[in-house]
Amino acid sequence: MDVIALVRRADAATGAVIERVSEDLLDERTPCDQWAVREIIDHMVTNNQDLLRKVRDESYVDSLAADFATTSRAVADAYDDPTVLDRTFDLAGFQLNGQALMVVHFADVLVHGWDIGRAVGLEVRFDDDLAAAALRVVQGFPEHLRGPGKAFAHPQPVPEDAPIQAQLLAFSGRDVNWAPAQRQAS
Repeated sequence: MDVIALVRRADAATGAVIERVSEDLLDERTPCDQWAVREIIDHMVTNNQDLLRKVRDESYVDSLAADFATTSRAVADAYDDPTVLDRTFDLAGFQLNGQALMVVHFADVLVHGWDIGRAVGLEVRFDDDLAAAALRVVQGFPEHLRGPGKAFAHPQPVPEDAPIQAQLLAFSGRDVNWAPAQRQAS
């Protein structure tokens, strides 16, 4: 698995969604717990900055524009190095090599792209191979990290023959039929 290629594709997919979000939609609620669109974007930018601080000088990180596209590109470039992918890093108390760190990052970015799109009324469709790769990642998340107030939500029910994207979203704890309250009523 070329994890950096997956990261770049997830960044592109999510970046394309973010580009379509107008300022007046940034406070829309999302399927991701109690987060608004703005909070998810901020979360992803902060994650990018934190990932960069693991491998780059603080002054470099501070010199970057604090936006999703810029920080995402910098993360993919910084980790596109076999020596970085082999290094061990701390992630929330867990020791992961750079490869594993990027795999988790990839799945997080991809699913949050759907969260944002869904919140603002966009139809977000991932390539099946991308969704399948992310599904393999989220299926590996330990159960003790799932639940209210934890890193990941509990999986949601979905038919076994559901499309791969629906399986990914459900296993990520998303209700695939979620819609913002004002759009549910229409």
